[in-house]
Amino acid sequence: MCLSDPERVAYHAYGLGQANIYQAFLSPQVWSGNAKAREHGYKPELPPEGQDALQMSGTFIIGTDGRIRLPFYYRNIADHPPASLLLKGVLSTDWSKPLNAPLG
Repeated sequence: MCLSDPERVAYHAYGLGQANIYQAFLSPQVWSGNAKAREHGYKPELPPEGQDALQMSGTFIIGTDGRIRLPFYYRNIADHPPASLLLKGVLSTDWSKPLNAPLG
């Protein structure tokens, strides 16, 4: 399931705030991501009107009971959870018990 949230209500509810200067521009992971994008013909651009380029992201796997089972809070704007973490989280989680700590 995907969620469209133009007012960013869910971002705030999940504790996803604004990136600081390091997270948005100075992190080596951001520079590396931009370099890889340029190698494939892409270039960094300003976001479309109404979007917030400094909005931090996260990936959350939510159980059928509505509880967050695997939270991953991005460390910078170029961060992404490894597919292995998501797969392991989905396949190895005991869906009958709540998760007590973030994995990301």
